[in-house]
Amino acid sequence: MSVVLCVRGGAPTLAHALRPLQADPATFEVVVVADRPLDRVHDARLVVAPAGRLRQAGAAAARGDVVLFVDDETLAERGVVSGHARHHERERRRVVVGHTPVRLVVERVRDDFATRMYARRYDRLCEAFERDPRRILTELPGRNFSLRRDELLALGEGDERELGMRCRDAGLEPMFDRSLRALHLYERSLAEFVSEARCGGPTADPLRGRVLRAIVAAAGSAHAWNLQDAAARQLWRVERALR
Repeated sequence: MSVVLCVRGGAPTLAHALRPLQADPATFEVVVVADRPLDRVHDARLVVAPAGRLRQAGAAAARGDVVLFVDDETLAERGVVSGHARHHERERRRVVVGHTPVRLVVERVRDDFATRMYARRYDRLCEAFERDPRRILTELPGRNFSLRRDELLALGEGDERELGMRCRDAGLEPMFDRSLRALHLYERSLAEFVSEARCGGPTADPLRGRVLRAIVAAAGSAHAWNLQDAAARQLWRVERALR
C-alpha cells in the first residue's frame, strides 16, 4: 500500500506523523506531498505540488495498488495501514474511511474552543456514517481514507467533495471502520478559525464578526466556556454565510 501524506505550510509534526506509517508492515512506500520544498522527509519520497493539488499529485506519484491518504495533522495508531489493506484485499471497488477523532485534553483552556467545536462536529459526522454509509461519499473526510489506485486515477481530479461524488457515481462501496484510528491533532487560533470559516472569501457581516470575535476572546479569558462556545458557533455561521 502507498501512503500519501499531505503537508501544507511547514512540517513541524512530520517526523511524528511518519513514524507509525513507516513502521506498519503493509506500507510499501510513503509519499510526502508538500506545497513547498522540505529539508527532511525521513526516508519518504517527496513530491512538491500546488496546495490545491496535493491529493492529485500524491495519487499520480503513488506506486502501490491501494492509496491511503493522511496529512501531517494525523497521528496513526498501530495497524492502521494494515487494516486499510485488509479491507481492500477482501473486496475491490471500495472506499474505506477510518476513524480520526480529535485529540483533546481534559482540562479546558482559553484557546481550545475551535478544537472542541470541531471534535463535536466530527463525532456527529461519524454517527451519521454509521447510520447511513451513503453519507460517507457526500461528506468524504480529507484524511484517513483509502481506495485502489487504478480506481482513484479513473475518477479524475477534484477536491474531497468532488471525489466522493464521483465515487458514488462510479458505484464504489463506502465503509467506515472505527478500529482504523488515527488521532487528529487539530488546533486553531481565533484568527485561523475565522480564516478557515471564510474559505478564502470575504466576511458576510464585518461588524458582527468583529463583535463576536471580541466575545470569543473575552469569554475565553474569563473561563466562561458556555458563552465562548455559543459565540464561536455564531461566529462560524456569520463567516460562512456567503460560502
